[in-house]
Amino acid sequence: MDEERWPPEKMGEVREQELVRSLETLGVSEHYWLDLPDVDMDSPLPEVGATRVMRLMERIAPDTVLTFGPDGMTGHEGHKSASRWATEAFHEVATPGARLYYATYTPELAEEWVPKLEPFNIFRSGTPPVAPRDELAICYTLPSEILELKMKAIRQHESQIEALLHVFGEDGFSRVMAEEYYVLAAERA
Repeated sequence: MDEERWPPEKMGEVREQELVRSLETLGVSEHYWLDLPDVDMDSPLPEVGATRVMRLMERIAPDTVLTFGPDGMTGHEGHKSASRWATEAFHEVATPGARLYYATYTPELAEEWVPKLEPFNIFRSGTPPVAPRDELAICYTLPSEILELKMKAIRQHESQIEALLHVFGEDGFSRVMAEEYYVLAAERA
């Protein structure tokens, strides 16, 4: 990351602005802020977030929850916090029939991309999670127009992906983003 363009002490503000632009790109008009600080990969989020996620899940009553698994996908402690909160809230207040899914990689995706991502120190030891295709609950291949929209939204997170786009190029980065994979973590009876 270019610390001259994005000073570390401004990253929370920068990432919030990037997220706002990304949501606008996607046409998302309903979103909720947890009002938590931006944290580095080794710091968990403040526990006040657990109550906020619980309240949101009670109010919204989703039938589907997509989140990171307990590993935080990359080992990022903030991601682990978010996963734990979503999982706990799901088990406490999800409506009957609701399903909880954890994001994952397939073995083929991990084999191709994890070594290429090593220089960026994205994955901590033991990550990303990997599940064979026959164990996936969701394997969604994005139609071209949805992939194009997803890429446009992801490009709004410039401080986080600039180097990745430079190294892998638009085509390579689009290939890794072309599918979404989830395993079923829980279902409310």
